[in-house]
Amino acid sequence: MTLSIEDRLAIEDLYRRWCVTIDDGDDQGWADTFTDDGVFRLTTYPVEAIGRDALVAMAKQVYQHDQGLNRHQCYNILLTPDGDEVRGRCDALVLELRTGGDARIINTCRYADRIVRDARGWVFAERIITWDTPDIPVQPKVEGGMVLPRN
Repeated sequence: MTLSIEDRLAIEDLYRRWCVTIDDGDDQGWADTFTDDGVFRLTTYPVEAIGRDALVAMAKQVYQHDQGLNRHQCYNILLTPDGDEVRGRCDALVLELRTGGDARIINTCRYADRIVRDARGWVFAERIITWDTPDIPVQPKVEGGMVLPRN
């Protein structure tokens, strides 16, 4: 498969939608960036969400924890066609907004993605995340979410 310019732009928009929806607390919109059986997995800790219900639950937990103060950013996006799928890779950072308008980087990571086209367009079938900052403590939740302590 060859990726057209339109496909590349649509997939890059998918990356942006993923960031904006998680930051805005749009748990349904965030889950919509995945297939119905989509997988979100963090390799640094035993955290994963598989399927729409678990993805929605994770998005709710992340927003509740972040209190709307975090901004995810994906960059260095590389897309490689692989049969009917696309393999994606990107680097990401998470900024935390602070009182007085300051911001600080609280995490950097790398994503390995499997992207497919369904009736809605391009969506993530799987996102595997490896944090560059593994010293951030995580408390896995039974329902597939995660809670990060506020510093």
